[in-house]
Amino acid sequence: MSNSVADLHSGFWTNWEQGPIFGRTITLEASYASFLSNFLAIFITWAGTHLWTIICYVVMQSRSSKVPRDGLHHQTQVLLRNSPSVGGTIWGFMKQAQAWRRSEHHAVRRTMPLVLLALVYTGGFTAAGILSSKVSQPGSEVLLEPGKCGFPSYTGDAVEESLLRDNSFAREGAIYARNCFQDIGRDGQEDRRCNQFSAPRIGGDPVVDSDASCPFPDKSACKVPAMSITTNIPSDDLGINVPRSERMWFKKITTWSPLDMSNYVGDGWVTTPAIGDQLGFLKNETRQYYYVGDTYINSTFTYDWVFYARSQYMTDIVDHYKVWTATAYANIAQNFTPVAGLTAPNADITFLGVQSVVTYLAQVSDPLYRASTYDEDPVRGNGYYPDEKLSILGLTEQYQLCTEDKRCGNITGVLDEGIWDGLGLTDNQYAIAHRMRKAAMDGSATWIISALGSDALLASDYRASDTSFYTVGLPDEQWKTDVHYMHNVSLATMQRSAVEWASHPHREVTPGSNIFSDSHIDDPTKTTELPYDNKALARLCSRQKIRSYRYSSFSVFGVSMILGIGSFIILLNCTLSEIIHSCRKHRRSPRAQQKRQEWIETEVLQLHRMALDARGIGPWRSQEKAVPMPLDPNLMWGPDGRATIVRRNSDATLTPSVNSRWSQNTAGYQRVEKADVYQSGGWVQPSPPAPVDTMYQPYDSGYRPYHG
Repeated sequence: MSNSVADLHSGFWTNWEQGPIFGRTITLEASYASFLSNFLAIFITWAGTHLWTIICYVVMQSRSSKVPRDGLHHQTQVLLRNSPSVGGTIWGFMKQAQAWRRSEHHAVRRTMPLVLLALVYTGGFTAAGILSSKVSQPGSEVLLEPGKCGFPSYTGDAVEESLLRDNSFAREGAIYARNCFQDIGRDGQEDRRCNQFSAPRIGGDPVVDSDASCPFPDKSACKVPAMSITTNIPSDDLGINVPRSERMWFKKITTWSPLDMSNYVGDGWVTTPAIGDQLGFLKNETRQYYYVGDTYINSTFTYDWVFYARSQYMTDIVDHYKVWTATAYANIAQNFTPVAGLTAPNADITFLGVQSVVTYLAQVSDPLYRASTYDEDPVRGNGYYPDEKLSILGLTEQYQLCTEDKRCGNITGVLDEGIWDGLGLTDNQYAIAHRMRKAAMDGSATWIISALGSDALLASDYRASDTSFYTVGLPDEQWKTDVHYMHNVSLATMQRSAVEWASHPHREVTPGSNIFSDSHIDDPTKTTELPYDNKALARLCSRQKIRSYRYSSFSVFGVSMILGIGSFIILLNCTLSEIIHSCRKHRRSPRAQQKRQEWIETEVLQLHRMALDARGIGPWRSQEKAVPMPLDPNLMWGPDGRATIVRRNSDATLTPSVNSRWSQNTAGYQRVEKADVYQSGGWVQPSPPAPVDTMYQPYDSGYRPYHG
C-alpha cells in the first residue's frame, strides 16, 4: 500500500472504535509529535516531583508530635520537609540510617518504612509513566484524507489491468499472511510490515473445528474429517471508522476436506477426444478425467468433466504442484454445476485440483499428498511417487452479515442477494456492508488460488530446488497447514481491498498506464447495486483508517488527563501547606499550632536563619514565612560569622581601603566594624550556644531548650 504524506489527515478527528469520548484523537506529523511527546514526558516528571512533595508533607504532619523526640526523629522530619526528589530522599534516609545505626539500635527499622514508601512510589510512578505513553505509539492509527475512492471496474480492453490487480492483491496478501499470520499470534506488531492496517489481523483468532462433518451430501467423498474455520470480522478491523451503532459484522465460514475421487474418476487413461480442437488440447494426449460436475462452454456445448490428469505432464518441471480450480456460486446462474453428491446448499463450492510432479525422499501420509510407493525412474529419480495422479481438495465458503445489535441475515454465498434478507439496514449500514462484501469477493478462495497458482500451497516450500523433482517428505497434516495459509491470504487480501477502496496506489502495467487511474474506478455516488442513498457510500471515503509511522496520533482524552491531573497536583502542592497553615493559624489547638510551627521552622531557609541566629547574626523578620528576612536589609556577613551593616546614600561612591571593606564616604557607604549581634540597644556579643546534651521542645513562640 502506498500513501504519500498528503494522503493522511492532520488535526482532530474521532476514532469511533474507542467511542465518542475516549476516541477523540489528534494526529500530528512526526516532527510535531516528537515535541508533544517530549513535553508530556517532562510535564509528567515535573508533576511527579510535586506529588512526592505532597506525600512528604502528609507523612511529616502525621509524624509531628508534642512529645520530645530524639535527633533521628527530627532529622527525618527535616528530610521530609526539604525533600528535593524521591531519589534524593531515599539517599538521605540511607545515609541517616548508616550514621545512626551505632547510636540508635533501631535506626534502620525506623527509617526503612519511609525508604519502602519511597520505593513503592517510584515503582508506581514509573508504571504510571509507562501507561501514560499509551496516549501515542509508533504506527498509531491515522485517518486517510478523502480522495478518489471507489471499486475498480475494468471493461473493454482493460484485460491486463484487471489481471495485474488481481495478481498483485493476491501476491501482497500472501506476503502479508506469511509475515504476520504465521505463528506470530494476533499482534504481529513488532514488524512494521505487519502494522499497515487498522487491525494487524482481522477477526482475531478464528474458531477452528478440526473434526467437522463432511460439507457434501456424499459423506464418503471426504477422506478424513473436514476442517472448518470461522472468522467474525467487524468493520472496525477493516479500518472503516463509524460509530458503534453503525458497525457491521461479516462472518466467513470455510469448510475444507481432501476428497476421495474413486467414485468420480474415469476408467484409466484415454486419448483426448475430438473436442480437443475446441478446447485447445493437444491431439492424442492421454488424460484421466474427473467427473465432479458439468461445465457450460456455449449454447451448444457442455462437457461433464472438470479436472484431468495429464500423463505427458509428468516429465515437465513447470510447477512441482500444478493446481486448477472450479467454483460454483450459491443461487446464481453460472457455467459450472457440481454433481449431486458434491453440492452444498447456500454455499460457494470450490474444488482445488492438485497434480504433484515431485519425487518425495520419504513416505508421505498426508491425505492430499499421499506417497507410499517407492519407485525408480531415470528421469525423475528414485523415491516415493504420489499415490494419486490428481488430488482434489473440496471447499465450501459461506458468509453472513450482522448488525451491532445482533440482527443477522442469511448464511449463504458471497454473490447471493439473499444475504441481505431480514437485516433492515440503514443507508450507512448498507454502505458499510456493501464495502465488506466487495472486499470478501476479492478474498474468495478461487481468486486467491488462481492468482497464486502452486504458491498457494506451502507444500511448495519443501522442494529441493526449482529445477529438481525432489522434495523432502511432508508432515502428516500438511493439507491443514495449506488450508490455514490460504484462509489467511484470503483475510489479508480482504484487508487490502477495503483500504485501497479509499486510497488507490499507483501501479503500472506499462509506463504511464496506472491500473488504478480514475477511468478504472467507479464513482461511489453512481453505484446502483443496492437500495440505499449513494451519498452514504461516498461519505465513507473520508472514514478510512490505516496505520502510519510518518504520523502519530494522540488520545485527546489521555493528553487532557495528563495535563489536568498534573496541573492539579502542581497547584495543590503550591497551595496545600499555605491553606492548611492559614486555617491552623486561627485555631487554638496546641497540636495544630505545634504542627504549623514545626513545618515553618524545618524549612531550609528557616534552618539557615536559626543557624545564623546561633552565630549571632540577626535579628530577623518574617520568621513565620517561607523566606525570612534580616530586620535590617543592609545587614551583611561573611563565612567568619562577623556581621556588617552597610548603609547606602543616594550618590554613593566606593573606594578601596586597607583597614575596611569600604572607606567611609559621606556621600556613599559606611561600614560598622567589630559588631557581632545587633539588638535594640546596639551591637553586642552573642550569647553562648546551648549545651550539647540539650533537647528541644516546642513552645508558643518556637523551640526552647529542654534539659532532661
